[in-house]
Amino acid sequence: MPDLRAFIFYAGDGASDPTDIAKLVTAFESGSNFVLGTRTTDRANWRTMTLSHVFANFALAVWCGVLTGQRFTDLAPLRLIERELFRRLSLREMTFGWTIEAQLGAAIMGATIREVPARERRRIAGEQKVSGVSWTRTFSVGCRIVAAGWRARSRFPQQALAGARGLAPQLVPQPQRGI
Repeated sequence: MPDLRAFIFYAGDGASDPTDIAKLVTAFESGSNFVLGTRTTDRANWRTMTLSHVFANFALAVWCGVLTGQRFTDLAPLRLIERELFRRLSLREMTFGWTIEAQLGAAIMGATIREVPARERRRIAGEQKVSGVSWTRTFSVGCRIVAAGWRARSRFPQQALAGARGLAPQLVPQPQRGI
């Protein structure tokens, strides 16, 4: 049996397109140890995502960038995290803050992060907690994610992964699509 090198996370409600996993794997095999399938940079996804969903994810990605000094375009549910990096992240947030904690921690710890375009599909199961709900609900959840980012920022030491692997924090630039 092959050694498990990374974990892939995706929306279990059908919103993540499984064919996008190949893009994450390609980026991982090219040297990235944290890969995000970003949805907000492709206007075609905006037909599926509500305005509040697009705005909230973009705003939270900017918040993540403010806390880390990195540029992000999404808090994407579709992501690949290298196994050892995942172990070092030791994630604590169990609800809405999980995505920002992982993304922020990876950036602070010096992970090689790459965003790749991903498709957002209509949900086929489950109940939406963040998008497709009222602006009040979106704001409430957004505040919880902002707080989770702040908590995570204070618990990740700057040099944790950089010292262990000789890495400097970096986000691999990606060509912008659709905007």
